[in-house]
Amino acid sequence: MYVAALAVGVLSLKKNRAERKPFNPLLGETYEMVDPVLGFRFVSERYMDAKNRKQRATLKTEDNQRLRALVDAALAADPRMARFRDEDKKKRNARRNAREEEDRKAKDAQRRAEEDAKQAAASAAVQEEEDKKKRQDAHKLFKKEQRSLKVLFKSANYFAAGASAADIAAATAKLDQILAAKTDADGLIAARTAIEAAHAAGTGAAAVDALVAEL
Repeated sequence: MYVAALAVGVLSLKKNRAERKPFNPLLGETYEMVDPVLGFRFVSERYMDAKNRKQRATLKTEDNQRLRALVDAALAADPRMARFRDEDKKKRNARRNAREEEDRKAKDAQRRAEEDAKQAAASAAVQEEEDKKKRQDAHKLFKKEQRSLKVLFKSANYFAAGASAADIAAATAKLDQILAAKTDADGLIAARTAIEAAHAAGTGAAAVDALVAEL
């Protein structure tokens, strides 16, 4: 192409071309020359440019592939590169193992925390059930002692000889005061025990009055 451009470039020096701009086929210019004396017509243009570009691109790709093959072969044959690859692989494996170890530790910690939470919840549920049973037992004992104290008053004929209606009403009022003041089973047991012992000694009414006075 460059030889052809050089060959036709001299035509721009012809006399009938002197008045116009110089002819440069490398820039894609088209040159037309008509010589009536010699009786011929000459046309020159850069029609090979696209084909040349394609060919240059193909050759460049082939050169790049050859260079890549040469570089790959050199890297594969170089023991230093194999050592570098092994070191990089070991570093990557070490980083991956470290991440896996951290993930395992985090999962273990989460699992232990979940198990501890479950155990704590189970222990709390058991403790709550035990506390509930204790409260129920204490309430049952409290009610039992209330009934026992009422039975004691009734079986002792309300601690009055003859037990008139007024005596019964007065003793019942004192019983209500004792029941209202004693809010736990231990207090009722102590009161019942004291009244029973006094009743056995014949001083039940005095013991009742003493308990009421202490309220």
